[in-house]
Amino acid sequence: MLAGPQALSDAVHTEQDLLDLGRASNGEFRMTFKPEPAQDIVRGVAAAWSVLARMKGQAISLDMPPQPLVVLADRVRLGQAIQNIVANAIKFTPEGGTIAVSVIAWDKGLQIRVVDSGIGIAAGDLDRIFELFYSVRGDQAPAGGFGIGLALAARLVELHGGSITAASEGAGLGTAFTVALPLATAARAA
Repeated sequence: MLAGPQALSDAVHTEQDLLDLGRASNGEFRMTFKPEPAQDIVRGVAAAWSVLARMKGQAISLDMPPQPLVVLADRVRLGQAIQNIVANAIKFTPEGGTIAVSVIAWDKGLQIRVVDSGIGIAAGDLDRIFELFYSVRGDQAPAGGFGIGLALAARLVELHGGSITAASEGAGLGTAFTVALPLATAARAA
């Protein structure tokens, strides 16, 4: 029996994410930080995942300012963090749902927001969503998932001097993930 595209995607990413999380936790993670336009990273992630979203009958939209918002980043690893958030949104959003990805200038930095119309997260789960091996369970939650992707995303964002939060009004009301990062000039000063 052949696995569906989401199952294959989950299996490949789960194994790699677990290895990467172990390396990041043990200080064995090599990252090269350079000034990178956040819009380019986000655009690449959205393009890569739009095929799976279309296969699931979902739409991914992008909203970004025209002026470059430059972060000091390891392009691959920051992309991996955003990818894990977008993949999570695709997984937990039913057919016909939407995923809005935006980059927003904010205070001395920027925010990358991923807002989905998915199953939402209960208030009791929001505090634990970034814990390793914690996975939302419930009637609407799809099977599978090991609670690794968001834990790795949080760690990678922290290694970039940023933070990540999740918000949801509850079951069936979607979820909003917000990654806050300093701009390259602010990151260098820190």
